Amino acid sequence: FSKKMVFNFGARFSSYSNSYLGEGSTSDENWNPIPIETINESLKNQMIGAHASISYKINEKSNLYTAINRGYKGGGINQNPYLSDTKRFFKPEHNLNINGGIRRSSNNYELNINLFYMKRSEQQVGLYYQLEPENPLSFTFYTANAVDGYNSGLETMLKLNIRENFSITLNSGLLKNHVNTFKDPFDDSVSYGDREPAHSPTFNYSILVNYIFKNGLNLSIENTGMDEFFFDDQASIKSNPYSVSNFNIGYKITNFHISFWGKNIFNEKYASRGYFFDLGIGDQGEKAYKAYENPSHFGVSLEYNF
Repeated sequence: FSKKMVFNFGARFSSYSNSYLGEGSTSDENWNPIPIETINESLKNQMIGAHASISYKINEKSNLYTAINRGYKGGGINQNPYLSDTKRFFKPEHNLNINGGIRRSSNNYELNINLFYMKRSEQQVGLYYQLEPENPLSFTFYTANAVDGYNSGLETMLKLNIRENFSITLNSGLLKNHVNTFKDPFDDSVSYGDREPAHSPTFNYSILVNYIFKNGLNLSIENTGMDEFFFDDQASIKSNPYSVSNFNIGYKITNFHISFWGKNIFNEKYASRGYFFDLGIGDQGEKAYKAYENPSHFGVSLEYNF
């Protein structure tokens, strides 16, 4: 529109096809093979996405921007052979996203503040089931469609250039996500949702300190962390808040770059995944199971650039 204001528009049409052929067999208690009914299914989704944005240059250091986007995620086929035909397919998800913010930069700092809101329709949710209560091997993953939901939040990035060879970068995010009530695909009397969806921490952050010595040695120290979140959309199991520290010391000689690094250097024990299913042990055979991230580990990397 002018030297200061720019408008951008784009659109996309996708025709997505998916064919699935499943063949196999199981066995009885004497290990005699029992054929599983062959599954031969296909689907086709046609989806339209678009975006429009406006950016305004306030001055040489600052820009304002806003955008509206319509996105999508294709539907698919749940592959477990014991599902009914009505449970086998899940629909495409569509979302409408509005965001805006300000970017500002100078020799001393860089700043980016972004606000966003996303409305999700036919929201896809990752579920899991144990189809036979007494058989842990019948545990399976399943994708279903919730009615709708939303994501909203605030993201900030601030980089401070303390000196030419010394900088500190701070990233933070505030998140408010919600998925509305939806029925259990296998039991209409059971409902989920009306809360935050899985893996939606309210707060997350990272702090990165970077220093370049006069001899070319580079040191970076990072600390990242996040608030608690639900592990899945079916149970109330939550993670614990955690923070993890990493470091990297690097040195460049001609085309070689060697670095010594450490991840989770204080050996923080934290879970990133959690499940609730029946292994036939413990009280009533019901237990919460968690998967933990790596403990502290260290290494040396060598790179060569041709």
